[in-house]
Amino acid sequence: MSYSDIPKIVITGGPCSGKTTFLSQIGEDLLSKGIHPFFVPEAATMVIQGGVSPSLVSPPFFQRKIAQLQKYNEDFFNSLAEHSNLEKDLRKVILCDRGVLDGAAYVNSIEGSLVYFQRSILLDEIHGIGLGVEEVRARYEGVIHLTTAANGAEEFYTLANNSARTETLEEARILDEKIKEAWLGHGHISVVSNIQDGESISFEEKKRIAREKIFSILGIPVPIEIEDKYILRDFDPGIIPVSYQKIGISQTYLNPVDFGWEERVRERSWHGYRSYYHTKKRKDSRSGGRFEVERTVSLKEYLNLLERSDPSRDAILKDRYCFLFGDQYFEVDQMLGRHLGKYYLEREKTSINESTQLPDFLHIERQVTGDPLHSMGHLSLIN
Repeated sequence: MSYSDIPKIVITGGPCSGKTTFLSQIGEDLLSKGIHPFFVPEAATMVIQGGVSPSLVSPPFFQRKIAQLQKYNEDFFNSLAEHSNLEKDLRKVILCDRGVLDGAAYVNSIEGSLVYFQRSILLDEIHGIGLGVEEVRARYEGVIHLTTAANGAEEFYTLANNSARTETLEEARILDEKIKEAWLGHGHISVVSNIQDGESISFEEKKRIAREKIFSILGIPVPIEIEDKYILRDFDPGIIPVSYQKIGISQTYLNPVDFGWEERVRERSWHGYRSYYHTKKRKDSRSGGRFEVERTVSLKEYLNLLERSDPSRDAILKDRYCFLFGDQYFEVDQMLGRHLGKYYLEREKTSINESTQLPDFLHIERQVTGDPLHSMGHLSLIN
C-alpha cells in the first residue's frame, strides 16, 4: 500500500443525491482557498455508460472489476497530482466520485456485506486489489455522504439526468442506507441529509453544508478538532438497534518533538487487517477545540515512531463501535486493560454550534467534553 501527502476525500451518496452537481461546482470554491482539486470519476458509471450492464456478468465479478478500476483511477490521479507543476503555494486535494467501499452496498451475504466484500471482492486472488477493508478506509481522509432526494426531497427525485440510474424511490432509499453502512468504521464520516433540525433544506443549503465539511477535513481555516464526549453508565453492543462496525484500537503516546504538542500513534484493526496513524494535537484556547494534524503511515514508520513511546504512559486499548443514528455519526469506546468498565460516547462536529441528537438507547451518565480527567492522554498516565 502506498502513502501520499495529498488528501483524498470520497463524495458519495444514494441515487439523485446531488453528488454530480456538487462535484461540478466545488472546484471554484476550493481554488478560491488556494487548493487545486483533482476529480476521480465514478468507476461504475464509466463502465455502464461504456455499454457494460452489471447484468452481463456475475455480480461478484462485476464488483471486483469496479474495485480494480476505482483503485486504478484514484492511483492514476494521485500520481498526476504528485507530479503536477502547480504553483508552490497551491495545496492539492483529490475528490473521488464514490470510493472503493461503495461496492459493498451492491453485494448481499448472510455473513455481512463488508466481510463478504473483503473476502470475495477485495482479496480475490486474481481480480482483487489486495487490500483489506481497513486498509481501504485508510486511503481516504474523509467521507461525505449526500442523502438521496428519495429521502426528504422526493419531489426532486428523477432518473432523467443519469442513464445509469434505474432505482425507484423505495429502492433509492434502501441503496442510500446500504452505502452509508458500507462506510461505517471510517474515522471521519459526515452525512448531509435533506432535513436539518426537523426542517427541509434547499439544495443550495445542502451544498453549502457539504462544502463546509470538505473545508473542515482540509483544515480550513485551521485544522481544529471539535467533538462532544459523554461517559456511559454501562454498555452492551447488543442494544445498538442499527448497523455498526467494531474496530480494535491500540493508542500509544509519544515523547513529542515539538513543545506544546501531544503526539500519538494508533493501530486500527478490523477482521485481521490493520492501518496505522500518526497524530499531533495541541489546545486552541480561542475555539475550545484542538489543532489536529493526522496522517496515515506505513507499518515500518509506525514501528519507528513507537521507539519514542512515553515510558510514563501505558498504551490505551479499546474496542470502538461506530454507527449512524439520525444521520449523525457516533463512536462508543469500550475501554480495555486497566480501564475495563469505562465507556465513552463521542461525536465529531464541524463547528461548535452544531447540535448533537443523543442516541436514546444509550445510558448516558454525563457530558465530559473538555474534561481533562477523561482524555485518553490522562487515562494513559501510569500512576
